[in-house]
Amino acid sequence: MWSNKTGEKDYIKFPDGIDDEFIEAFARVQWSVLAPAFESPKSSSLRCNFYEFDDMIILPITNVSDNKHQGGFGLVEKVQLHEEHNGFKHSHFALKTIHSMMPFDLKDNFFRQELDAFQKAKPRSHLIEVCAAFKKGENYHFLFPWANGGTLIHLWNKRPQDIVTEKRVQWSEFSRWICEQCHGIFRDLLGIHEPQGQSQKDRTADKEDLYSIHSDIKPENILHFTEDGSPLGSLKVSDLGLMKFHRLISRTVQSKPMGAAYQTYRAPEHDMGMIRSRKIDIWAFGCLFAEFLTWAIAGQGGIEHFKTMRVDEDRHFPDKNKGEWFEDHFFTMRTGQPRRKQSVAKWFANLDEDLSKDTFFSQFFSFIQDSMLHPDRNARVEYKDVEKFLERCLENHADSSFWFLDGKLTEKYSYGQRTTGLSTWSQE
Repeated sequence: MWSNKTGEKDYIKFPDGIDDEFIEAFARVQWSVLAPAFESPKSSSLRCNFYEFDDMIILPITNVSDNKHQGGFGLVEKVQLHEEHNGFKHSHFALKTIHSMMPFDLKDNFFRQELDAFQKAKPRSHLIEVCAAFKKGENYHFLFPWANGGTLIHLWNKRPQDIVTEKRVQWSEFSRWICEQCHGIFRDLLGIHEPQGQSQKDRTADKEDLYSIHSDIKPENILHFTEDGSPLGSLKVSDLGLMKFHRLISRTVQSKPMGAAYQTYRAPEHDMGMIRSRKIDIWAFGCLFAEFLTWAIAGQGGIEHFKTMRVDEDRHFPDKNKGEWFEDHFFTMRTGQPRRKQSVAKWFANLDEDLSKDTFFSQFFSFIQDSMLHPDRNARVEYKDVEKFLERCLENHADSSFWFLDGKLTEKYSYGQRTTGLSTWSQE
């Protein structure tokens, strides 16, 4: 019998006369009193503790929801920990299990890459918190706080009017909240991209600085925590496992393959030259923010209308290199060079007709189109530029007309009262 105390090397022998059947029974039932306790790390340099458990260990889980959420690399379940084994402020958690059928070497590599990404990304308000990581037998798991509001997709399935009414907030508060969330996400990701407390000169000189590319920005990877922050909650970026950390000397590298990317939001670089840099995240966020603002103004019906327009452009002006493959992405390669789809500009123009020019939405749409969704990666803005733009927006007083939105456009777009004619487009 081995002591459970850390660092204990001595073992205790079973008394003489104990038969093998008793020893086997002891080994079998001992797990009922060996359930582990999960705790926050004592070291400030760690974001979470890593535990390695025997396959027979009984986890201190008292409740598991019936819903299972399948992801690209694992299964996510909502669980509750026994209060005596829960060292966190949360009562419910998302238990992510790396796909058990994945070959062990691949599973081990992916888990350690994701754990490494979490350990390097310092805690920030708009990055998902990781509570614990553990290996049980040959399976790998992460424990995250449970996002009550689900993903950004779940938020977009709600009517903005219903949210404003339910949360008892003004439309101006709702508008400002959207800006705050977009700004917070960029501010916190910028904190990963750019080391704090260093000048640009120092950063350039320090070849050991780590930079990162998320490379899988999509609505499913933005979680909505309804009980955090304001009455409207807060949004947090998840799935840092795909985030690529690399040295300053290779901040922009040429590689094949480009790696994972959400096809709707993929940057033109994916279809040409295979240049991987942080600019692919800027493009992806430009696409996501365009849909986020569309939802705030025109609801889920607006997002679907916008998507249909992008697909229809492919259908009306097919790319001979793709055949009959129509996509809802935001750029086209019909001329051999990447160009933003005309349907994107058309949609922005349609919305802009209904918006005041000096409002947040009108200005953010212009910034997204001109600066974030620039087909030429060299002309596309940097992370810090987006963060500064949104910071300037937040300098407007909460009661300013800058945040004007009245929610009346949602019904207009939901019932198709505004249409966009494909015949108005021209072949490039």
